[in-house]
Amino acid sequence: MRATPFLYQGFRLGLRNPSLRPWILLGILVYLLSPIDLIPSVLPIVGEMDDLVLLGLLLSELAQMALGDPFSPQTRPKSPARAEPASTQTIDIQATSLDEDP
Repeated sequence: MRATPFLYQGFRLGLRNPSLRPWILLGILVYLLSPIDLIPSVLPIVGEMDDLVLLGLLLSELAQMALGDPFSPQTRPKSPARAEPASTQTIDIQATSLDEDP
């Protein structure tokens, strides 16, 4: 089972690579349409699981590519005019005491 994260990361990176994407999509389409599966489809529920898992991974990755990954941090480059070091920023606060002496 140690190969599973490696295969998943390879699948994700391959779909995000424009030169590999058509080959991966073609391979998935051929696998889904072919009668040869890792788990034979003659088994009632388990036989369809490999197809459903592969289809779910494909759809989730394509949706993340189209909509953007909601779990990745959004990094925006700062414009040079707005970028200031944190040490030069000043915050003015007017404080009032909550304790009143009688």
